[in-house]
Amino acid sequence: MTPSEQIELQLHMGARQYQLSPREVEVFVHMTRGRTTHKDIGVAMGIQETTVENHLRMSFTKTQTNDKTAALVRLLGLGTHDVPA
Repeated sequence: MTPSEQIELQLHMGARQYQLSPREVEVFVHMTRGRTTHKDIGVAMGIQETTVENHLRMSFTKTQTNDKTAALVRLLGLGTHDVPA
């Protein structure tokens, strides 16, 4: 398994724990693949930037975080105790 595949597997496991929707997970998958702007993620997913933002807001609520980096760290199970809620 490649490092990228390992990251995606870990992301999906974390997403299951926090009950993210498939589309919310897809936003984070695109982030791990180097797409960091809402516009780039939206283009890749075929959705509007505002829809990406809505998916992120829901993800922040579910992971009890306030930004993309903290949510991704929490989903990957890295430094879970250091991420402020």
